Amino acid sequence: MHPTQISNDRTAFTGYSAKVRIELVQNGHLYRPGQIAHDRMLFAEPPRLATGLAELTLWVDDAKQQWTVEILPHDIESCRVPMRHTN
Repeated sequence: MHPTQISNDRTAFTGYSAKVRIELVQNGHLYRPGQIAHDRMLFAEPPRLATGLAELTLWVDDAKQQWTVEILPHDIESCRVPMRHTN
């Protein structure tokens, strides 16, 4: 196959996920980060999160991972929110 051609063989996409969902719950409020990294979350709009503990849940297809994270001090108007894992 030429490098610029796309295969019709669906097995070529093995290892990619069709469904990814991220949720953050703090003080009973649900937030939806667009991206997460080991030390930060990125939101489309400033979430106005308070400093403190929260539950971060990531689903990849049907596999669920959950962590308790600490929201670190940040600019309340920022879409980038620093965090650290506590467990």
